[in-house]
Amino acid sequence: PSHRYETLHDFAGSLAASCDAVVVDATFVKGTFPAVCADKLLILTSDEQADNCGHPVIRYDHSFGVKEALQHLTQLGHKKILMLSINWWNNRDNARVRAFQKYSKEFGLQYAPIEYLAETFDDVTIDQISGLLKKHSEATAVFCVCDTLALRVLQAAHQLGINVPKDLSVMGFDDISSSALSIPALTTIRQGSCSISGELSYEQT
Repeated sequence: PSHRYETLHDFAGSLAASCDAVVVDATFVKGTFPAVCADKLLILTSDEQADNCGHPVIRYDHSFGVKEALQHLTQLGHKKILMLSINWWNNRDNARVRAFQKYSKEFGLQYAPIEYLAETFDDVTIDQISGLLKKHSEATAVFCVCDTLALRVLQAAHQLGINVPKDLSVMGFDDISSSALSIPALTTIRQGSCSISGELSYEQT
């Protein structure tokens, strides 16, 4: 049954009393929440947000997701794939770029350049992406480090008169809700594989 809690502390306390484990996104690991659920807390994260938090950490397996993406693209016949990433030096993007470098060799890609666009998404322009699509015109597919970037690639391709997916395949990562609303709908990887580091400090009964 639903219940309205007056404070986050009350909500966390209720979870701690009724659950064997509490999985919390890393962005919410602050204040009294971890203190109340300290012995049952699992931190869900996609990057370095939860490093040294003192709790077991569930990390997304970015490498597996990239492998699935390249497997899908190569099964479609693509051997020349451009990867686009934002110039953010965080664990998430680094893991995806490293995985692309690894699996592009394993899948025998003939052409697998990586381009970094900008420091932030706000600095990425359609003209910049269009320039890269022209520069790497031999690429038959574009794999983006995230869906937000992939959606902008679709915009750039449309402005250049490139038919997606007939002339160019575009794949994103994360399966955000807006990926299904684009025209054409964005092909993307849903993050579902995780690894756990650390040990729970309680015994399940």
